[in-house]
Parts: sequence; C-alpha cells; structure tokens
Amino acid sequence: NIKKWKPEISYNVAGGIGTLVVSQEEGWFWPWWPVESEWNIRFNNSVPIDLGTKLSAGKSMLDLRSLNLTGLNIDSSAGDVYADLSGTMSSLKRVTAQLSLGHIELDMDGEYGTPVDLSMSNSAGSITLSLLGRWKANLDGNIRTSAGEISIRVPEDVGVYITADT
Repeated sequence: NIKKWKPEISYNVAGGIGTLVVSQEEGWFWPWWPVESEWNIRFNNSVPIDLGTKLSAGKSMLDLRSLNLTGLNIDSSAGDVYADLSGTMSSLKRVTAQLSLGHIELDMDGEYGTPVDLSMSNSAGSITLSLLGRWKANLDGNIRTSAGEISIRVPEDVGVYITADT
C-alpha cells in the first residue's frame, strides 16, 4: 500500500542462464502505520531454479513444494521465515538459511534424490527443522544459533548422526 515500494523487476539471460531480480526500494515506517507489502511470485515448475532471497523485515511464507529447486539461499535480517520444501526435490543439492533475528521453520518432508548440503544460522531466535522426508541420499548439515532454541525432527527409520556443541 506504499506506491514507492512497488517491486522492480528485471530479467537477463547470459550463457543460457536466466536471472530474475525482484526488488523493492528500501524505506522505513512507524510500527503503528498500516503497512502492507505482499508479493505473490509464481515460477514454472519444470525449469530448474537456484533461488536466492534477501529479506529485510517481516513475515515470509515460501511455498516451494512444486518447484524444481537445485539450491535455496535465504538471507533475512529480521522477521519470521517459513519455507516449505516438502515436494519431490530430485535435484536439490543445497539449502542455506541465515537469519539475524526471528524464527525460521524449514519443512523438508518431501522426497530428495541427491545429497543435500544444509547450512542454517540464526543470531537471535529459534530454528525449527523437519527432516521427515524420504531420503535417497545423504544430508550433511550445520545448524548454529547464538541465542535461541533449535528443534529438529528426523525420521525414525533412517540412521542419524548428530553432534551438538554448546
């Protein structure tokens, strides 16, 4: 509802790889202002996508279940992020999420066909991770938080090795 926050969209192709950038001019607002900035972005489900998000503040809902993801990078300064990767992710190789402040919930209850490298960090806030999917290959990951809770759900029929340091 703020005209200068209308998203700017650019798309370029170089070397057979398309790069889509959807960005919003930065701005500030008082907490009691009735501010809305909601985006609904849809992608072609058959095209391989390496998706990167850079979020400043607010609540983000990423429904990625039907995408052909090869990689995902979430970078958020403040707010809550929910990412649903519970679909068939036969090409997914990398998931990275960095938050400064807030809660991140990552749902990986789908089917995964390649080894996945997972890296999650949160400076102040909680991390909820569900790994209850069907894994045809290994997941190797690091999860770090400075202040907050970490909750991880793992399948009961898969060998799991967790090392915790506090």
